[in-house]
Amino acid sequence: MCPNAAEVRVTAKSAKVTYSRKKRDEAGGGPETRPDFAKLALKVKTEKSTLWNEWVNYRDGCGVPGHKPMSRSWFYSCLSDEIAKLRKGDAGDGVSMLRDHAYGDTLMVDWSGTELCYTADDGFTQLCYPLFVAVFPASNYTMATAMPDMTTASVCMAIGRLLARAGVKPRLIVVDNMKSAVDRHVRGKGAVMNASFMHFLGLMAIDAEACNTASPTSRNEAEHGVANPDRRVLPRMKTMQFSCLEDANRALMELTDRYINREEFTAPEKKGLSRTLLFERYEIPACRPAGKIPAYSEHFESLRVSRFYTVKLNGTQYSVPYEYAGTYVSADIIDGTVHIFSSGSEIAVHPRAARGTEKIISPAHMPESHRAVHEKRKKYATAEDILAAASEYGDGIASLCRAMLGLKRAEARKACIAVINFCRRRKGDRAMLNDAAMATVAGPEREWTYYTFERFFNEIAEEKLHKGSYGRQTEIEFRKLAPSIAFIRGPGGFSDLKPWKKGE
Repeated sequence: MCPNAAEVRVTAKSAKVTYSRKKRDEAGGGPETRPDFAKLALKVKTEKSTLWNEWVNYRDGCGVPGHKPMSRSWFYSCLSDEIAKLRKGDAGDGVSMLRDHAYGDTLMVDWSGTELCYTADDGFTQLCYPLFVAVFPASNYTMATAMPDMTTASVCMAIGRLLARAGVKPRLIVVDNMKSAVDRHVRGKGAVMNASFMHFLGLMAIDAEACNTASPTSRNEAEHGVANPDRRVLPRMKTMQFSCLEDANRALMELTDRYINREEFTAPEKKGLSRTLLFERYEIPACRPAGKIPAYSEHFESLRVSRFYTVKLNGTQYSVPYEYAGTYVSADIIDGTVHIFSSGSEIAVHPRAARGTEKIISPAHMPESHRAVHEKRKKYATAEDILAAASEYGDGIASLCRAMLGLKRAEARKACIAVINFCRRRKGDRAMLNDAAMATVAGPEREWTYYTFERFFNEIAEEKLHKGSYGRQTEIEFRKLAPSIAFIRGPGGFSDLKPWKKGE
């Protein structure tokens, strides 16, 4: 079917087929086109090149007529063989690097990648939770606990729980590059650790380090520690029933001690030794006492205070004393309370906002001028607040404010507050204030303003100043006003007025 595609050699016992393409590949397309694979392998290793790049360079270099390049798959196979020879010469085949760990120095932690699953009390509901494992690498003493989730808060609480159980704490905690503990890590360039995670460890005087990415040798004890509960403990717990996660964690640690920590090592050189023995004999004396485990707090560093003397936490603006505007502060969120610090001193405390868009501003943090405006807005926030304040100076003032608010004008609120402030400054003239208010209401709607009220009051006050008293308002110059205000004071006046209705 395909002439010249292959060469067939038949013997008495077998038939051998050699494909023309493979024959050409083995020859390398001729001596002119076969590359130096040993040299290319060294380039891939030292210059961090790739097989695809070297293949493209080789293919493009075979542009001479009559010189066909070998196939890409054969090129990859030959180059990979040479690279494997280099790696075998460097690291050996199937060997691992021996790492020494000092007792009491390090604790390695990681999420297992598996879950603790058990049956609830009802007998059929399966509950599963992420498994967190901690290992002291010198003694290989292993601890495990299950948490509701894999957040930073859960990592910190898991570490605190396991250290409290061990009764000791190390100098350093080595973590894998879990997002709950490491914000960013580029191999060979250092890691940016999570601020809340580091703050929690800092309260216990423990440092933290992220292992190199894709480097199991740097934390092989943790890898073995993660695998042991998965193989020896979790299968035994799948058929157990527990009323809550705490009961399941209690059983998890008991089974971990029984089937991992108290079991003898299988290596001949460690015969008769167990993780518990090494931990109690060497690890505990070398460690520091765990002491009091701090509560987890969500920590924020280097927060700039805005010109509005607020800092932003999780979408919410929280105030600080206005003197700190433009400076940098830190903050902790502990049990629903926000604590803000400057140079280690607490400068503000707020309840945590229920929503992420609101502002929490304390009047005590405002300058005097801002506080006065705030109190004014707070005092007259609604129409009911305005009417309640107006009624303190009499029914006439309350009626005037009710009438102005009833017009639904944009300036009505300001006018009412101006009337109330005017009355506050003249508390001793209560009767004249109410007469002026009723005279204003008796006029046309367009004149239901603060200015009309003030004019009436000044006319009444001027009459009292010149005559020593003031009588019926008909003695005042009201001829320019509507006849309906002719008898505001005295018999048949204000006391006999019917309740005002809009439109009357």
